[in-house]
Amino acid sequence: MDLAAHVAAAIFVVVLVIGQNVMARLAKVPTDTVAKDPGASKLYRVLGAIPLSIYLIGGGWSFDWVPDEVRVEGFIFIAMGLTLIFWAQLSLGRNWVGGVGLHDSHTLITSGPYAWVRHPLYSGFCLAAVGIALASANPLAASGALLVALSLLVRIWGEEELLKRRFKKEYLEYRSRTGYLIPRLRQRL
Repeated sequence: MDLAAHVAAAIFVVVLVIGQNVMARLAKVPTDTVAKDPGASKLYRVLGAIPLSIYLIGGGWSFDWVPDEVRVEGFIFIAMGLTLIFWAQLSLGRNWVGGVGLHDSHTLITSGPYAWVRHPLYSGFCLAAVGIALASANPLAASGALLVALSLLVRIWGEEELLKRRFKKEYLEYRSRTGYLIPRLRQRL
């Protein structure tokens, strides 16, 4: 189980770091993209990478009292999170930006997972982070994954402001019918 938790944490780190650059190339993101990350977002991501790296390199122990069922549920969360991340990136296509930013030909995407939530990429990362916390049963991995998730929540604030300024009424209307990180089921039923 510990080897599987290591692999899951490594996949999370690879998706977080390398996956963004690969997706930008595959999607052929326009070069006029201006992408920024709020300073706090970078800080939390760096702070999260440190314990995750220690866990991956040598802190791979886990609490024995955590039932295997809970750890398996963690892997399910990781799989769901990664699936949501890739679906959101594919839905964005050329609109995907590796940070908080827009480009000249940017459009507001409201289909795919974006029909339900405004930030499905971050929802996916948060699901995967919770999954790593559960699957690893290790406080280093858990704290690192949760700090990374926190970095993305800080990033959302900047993204929301940027989208409001760019798409104005269209974004406010979209925002009124979609959830932040989880769907607004009340309006859907």
